[in-house]
Amino acid sequence: MRYIEAIMVVQKGISEGFIRGFFRGKGDNSLILNMESEEIVQESLKEKIDQILHPAEEIIHILIPEDKEGLLKESISAMKKEGFLCDLKSERRHSKIRAEFNIEIYNVQIGKEVKRIISEAKEVKISFEKKLEEILREEESKVELYAPVHSYELKGKGKIEGDIEPSIRLIQELRNFGVKFTKIAI
Repeated sequence: MRYIEAIMVVQKGISEGFIRGFFRGKGDNSLILNMESEEIVQESLKEKIDQILHPAEEIIHILIPEDKEGLLKESISAMKKEGFLCDLKSERRHSKIRAEFNIEIYNVQIGKEVKRIISEAKEVKISFEKKLEEILREEESKVELYAPVHSYELKGKGKIEGDIEPSIRLIQELRNFGVKFTKIAI
């Protein structure tokens, strides 16, 4: 499924919340993402300068399914009718996403969950730059105060590539277990 990245100028504080509410009010539970809060996009230098020059406005990047473009335009019209600033500057179409991740887990139960999630991920491609390594040490070998060694470690580094929706859901699930994502791009 393809997605639209809608780049919009909105009144500060009035962002994707209105659009989400409008979609939900119409009975639509589509995936709607604020790309900045999901750490998917970095603002361009021009956008940063525009926000400095116009502090009451902000530029947001919203990602919505392509087949919901009409509903997005309806929500923008509704915002304008309510007296809020909202202009669609541009749109980009995307279908794939890739994300780099780094795993450093020191809890056995969380490590098992992360391994299970990764092994069950069928809709996306996961590749490892640094293979997943699991170390289990005996707890009876205590260490000194200033040289801690964890009794359990799960470490690895890799990439996720695939369609946007299943990849985002996987990223969100792994983040819940402490997996760090260093770069997410579409």
